[in-house]
Amino acid sequence: GRKVSYVSQEPYIFSGTIRDNLLYGLKHRPKREADYSEEEKVARERFLEESGGAGNSSNDIRADWVDMASIGVENETELNVKAVHYLSKVGLESDVYQIGLRQTIDKTNQEDLANKILGARQELRKRLDGAKIAGYVESFDREKFNGNASVAENILFGTPVGENFNIESLGENEYVQEVLNNCGLTEAFMQKGQKLAEIMVDLFRGLPADHEFFERFSFISSDDLPEFESLLTKISNKGLDSLADEDRSRLRVLPFKLIPARHHVGLVDDEFSAQLLKARIAFSEGLPDALRDSVEFFDSESYNSASSVQDNILFGKLASERAGSSDAVGELMIDVIRESGLHSEIIDLGLNYDVGNGGSRLSNIQRQKLALARGMFKEPDIFVMNEALTGLDQESQQNVLKSIRKEQEGKSLLFVPSETEAGEGFDKIFSVKGGKVLSEGDITEQTDSSNDGSETKSEGGFGDEIDVLAGVPLFGGLDRSKLKLLSFASERHKYAADENVFKQGDVGDKAYVIISGDADVILETDDGPKKLVTMEKNDLFGELALLCDAPRTATIKASSELNLMSISKDVFFKLISEDINMSARVTRFLADRLVRTTKDLSEAKK
Repeated sequence: GRKVSYVSQEPYIFSGTIRDNLLYGLKHRPKREADYSEEEKVARERFLEESGGAGNSSNDIRADWVDMASIGVENETELNVKAVHYLSKVGLESDVYQIGLRQTIDKTNQEDLANKILGARQELRKRLDGAKIAGYVESFDREKFNGNASVAENILFGTPVGENFNIESLGENEYVQEVLNNCGLTEAFMQKGQKLAEIMVDLFRGLPADHEFFERFSFISSDDLPEFESLLTKISNKGLDSLADEDRSRLRVLPFKLIPARHHVGLVDDEFSAQLLKARIAFSEGLPDALRDSVEFFDSESYNSASSVQDNILFGKLASERAGSSDAVGELMIDVIRESGLHSEIIDLGLNYDVGNGGSRLSNIQRQKLALARGMFKEPDIFVMNEALTGLDQESQQNVLKSIRKEQEGKSLLFVPSETEAGEGFDKIFSVKGGKVLSEGDITEQTDSSNDGSETKSEGGFGDEIDVLAGVPLFGGLDRSKLKLLSFASERHKYAADENVFKQGDVGDKAYVIISGDADVILETDDGPKKLVTMEKNDLFGELALLCDAPRTATIKASSELNLMSISKDVFFKLISEDINMSARVTRFLADRLVRTTKDLSEAKK
């Protein structure tokens, strides 16, 4: 097993951190004993006696099992360098970096790191101002409501420390209830909590309990969803006033989780925002001394240990609805982070991220890439890839396969492709059917003989967005509950007139639906750009990115102020994989799309 790595199209990712999963292939036996206090040593000796008597293993799970020598490294620093190397080979380094930015650190235990982050904050602010994109970050301002922060963060104007103001228990916190009462917000929170419960139940009721969308999008866990259904039935029959205090608290907590710029459910308007600002002042001014240490307020001159690294560097939130904000700010941030010597430390934070049960906190593609990196990390003599690139786009497949082949030079790589063309360039090609090898040879022989003719290849505050999606042919076959979930899981973007959404030839991973405004479809030709058509509200574009790996076939430019809903490939395929009738509709859609594209191209050439 130490000489062989095997990765399938559905790899197993176990509970633990990214680092735990990445290094699993190096953990053969305990290499370095764990450090124990005197009291712990006594307990350990007792455990060994009982374990020996029962015939169980005496190996210590707390020991360091990583066999560094097997891959030629001597210390943690060199091991981390190796980790970054293999993550980059499979295209996962950027993801781990982004995950690291979302982690928190304790400034009392990591003072040097906290100070470096504060320095990066000042430098980034200068560069944002210099690039005239300061508006791409919604800074924390005591006098202003932050639409990209949660309702809880807006009231606290800080982040909770400990359990007193934990967002899951805010609804039952006596001081918070007092603030809401004094500001006349109690009834509003109850009503909005009821509305959110209705939306969550409507969206997630039909999903399996272990569905990853609960972790990524739901305000209510799969375990609690049936209880909220019962609670809503009780409200329907007897009204809100009939609820017990415990049930009222459960409803009251839901609005605290709302992020207005992210959750487009129509529950946070200007009037409610103004009331929340009053609650912010009341919360701060009346906070008892006994609770002062339970919240860390936002301060431009201090590091906030309860906030993420990214929020500390930004001292605010990315303006998610500003088109291109994430990319523009991200490019400046990565430059500042590298120049500040923070990159490796942020990667380290990302490696310590808990992936959840079965890797549920990672996307399908991230789990696939992590398994590939894990397989490479042990530097095997034989690497078996059984349709292990399924789910990756074509460019990623080519890049990852190229990297693995480079790493396996002088060793063996057995590759079972999901597409015949993916096997080009190998020394030997085997054709297998029914568990039997039908033929073998080099790539030329296989290409000549491979084709034998036997096979070929409650609307809940969402406004009219559900109807928009329902009117799109590609999505029209999905039931309303799936459309609601698709809308909820989608992002919103704004573009100014004459701003490009994307350019012809760009690689795409999402489609767009126009919520409002107009956009021109422009074909770049040898004779210059030609406008094919102007799209309006309810139109879908970029949809081929959901179905295949082809580059963008035209440039899309906003002809007026443009508001879009973007639909990512992983969310779309997760939904349609659960609809047995969707494949036929997708096939028909592709055929129609091919006819329309051919016609448009012919017209453009005239």
